[in-house]
Amino acid sequence: MLPSEMRYRVLHHDSKSCAGLQIADYFNWAIYRAWDKGDRRSIELVLAGIRSQFEIFQRGGKIWY
Repeated sequence: MLPSEMRYRVLHHDSKSCAGLQIADYFNWAIYRAWDKGDRRSIELVLAGIRSQFEIFQRGGKIWY
């Protein structure tokens, strides 16, 4: 914890200024389009950069804590 007399500021950069976030967003959007809409055009452009795809919310036989 900071001492009460210490001044500080919280800076929040716009997400469009982060190239890594934009790349992750595009990859996720491309996967969504392929799975949900059957539109594979976007995923084909980045398929070489995708290591795996799996349904994260799929119900299974194991309970993870």
